[in-house]
Amino acid sequence: MLADETIWIEKLGTMAPSGYNLMPGGRSAGGVGNSQAMELFVDGALKTFPSIKRAAHALAEAASIDPKKFAARVYFRLGKGWPIAEAFDLEPHEDGRTTVRSRRAAAAGVLLATARSKDHRDWLKARQALIKKGSLLPHPREPGLFVTIDQFIDISGLPKSTVTRRLKRIWPIENLPSKDVILALTKREDRRRIFEFTLNGETVRAGVNELAARFERAKGNSRSAIKKRLGALPEPASEAEILQAIGVLQRTSKRVLVSAQAVPVRNLLIGKWSVCYQCQLKELPRQMDFVRWLSTFMFPLLEGEDRRKEELRLQKTVSALAKKGRQPWEIAALIAGVEAVDAPEQAQQLPQVKEEMGS
Repeated sequence: MLADETIWIEKLGTMAPSGYNLMPGGRSAGGVGNSQAMELFVDGALKTFPSIKRAAHALAEAASIDPKKFAARVYFRLGKGWPIAEAFDLEPHEDGRTTVRSRRAAAAGVLLATARSKDHRDWLKARQALIKKGSLLPHPREPGLFVTIDQFIDISGLPKSTVTRRLKRIWPIENLPSKDVILALTKREDRRRIFEFTLNGETVRAGVNELAARFERAKGNSRSAIKKRLGALPEPASEAEILQAIGVLQRTSKRVLVSAQAVPVRNLLIGKWSVCYQCQLKELPRQMDFVRWLSTFMFPLLEGEDRRKEELRLQKTVSALAKKGRQPWEIAALIAGVEAVDAPEQAQQLPQVKEEMGS
């Protein structure tokens, strides 16, 4: 029904101002946002809502955020197939990050590209051994003599960057024969590598640049990407490896799948802030509830905007201590000086006294 709505709105041209439709369709028609009842915890109590919209507004009001913006965010996430708990920020969203590097980046709060760049720099440092200054190399023309690296560059006439790059590949050179060192540093690299394979009954024999220009199709299979993959192939390379490099065959994934792990995110509702205060359980479902409770001890005389500013500063301190592994009751005693506060498990079930009304 949702798909047909979009098709017919476009086919009949009923979008405003030609018709009454203000949206391209496919978003309502009795969908989850209008009909699905649910039960959620709000302010520590389980409540039933007739629709997702009502539930979204209730959670937003409890968290002191804009209900309309939060409801729109929930609808958008549900439209992308998120589970209800993740759409409402009740649970961390598993956003497809399945590699060790991506999960580590998410836990550290940095971009995946940043983590990838750092890992690449660390890999280069580990791969490229540090060449000690003052090291001696065999003389490129007179056997038995040794010269410094700078003298070798002057005598051979090669660029310094070329000698340094080639030297890093064979370093350390203590156990290598002098002729092998000289050959590795002075021999011109053969950049004309020919690949041969069969495609659709035709034998293809071409170099890297020719294959990259022939099989370039899209961004994921760009010319530079093909050249990079072909250059990384071993010698000799199988036909399957060549076809994967040029994008004809699908490449096998190198991602290491790991089990799902909770990633620290800024949730609307979390259940780890309750404490035992004066032997009674103090239920604080959200971090901001915990902060406001602490503010009653720290800022008893402040009101209005001044109190709000102090609570925001206090929230940053609480978040920083929580990231270091401090428990809520430890934070309360540390920064607010709250006494008789302990873990929620220490709360005692006090007997309730029933008053009997007499005549």
